[in-house]
Amino acid sequence: MTEIIINFFAKVNQKNAFKEQFGAIFFLIFAYLSFKITSMLKRVSLSIYGIVQGVGFRYYTVHKARCLGLTGWVKNGFDGSVQLLIEGEEGKVNEMIDWCKRGPSSAYVSDVNVQNEDYTNEFSDFKIIY
Repeated sequence: MTEIIINFFAKVNQKNAFKEQFGAIFFLIFAYLSFKITSMLKRVSLSIYGIVQGVGFRYYTVHKARCLGLTGWVKNGFDGSVQLLIEGEEGKVNEMIDWCKRGPSSAYVSDVNVQNEDYTNEFSDFKIIY
């Protein structure tokens, strides 16, 4: 009978060791994936110069950003520029930056300043602000 009890507790200890190892492995995988997902998200601020006001640039920008699944805002700058703050998946943000360098056909873009910022997940949509 003593041997049966000893074997029982040995198996319980093996199962607990497995659970601890599995828990540690699960935690490492979760931490890696969380880091990977966060590092794939991007936030940028853009200033777009040229003939970009009065040509529908903001409205086209909202449409393009929403199609790409980005969040943030666009507004007219006091200096004749258009200002954007964009958050989203890195590849989509880069695609939006490339589009902003061309703009809609009604606009002429002479320069785009891009500033990287820390991703905050601050917005739920992309809209025009005033």
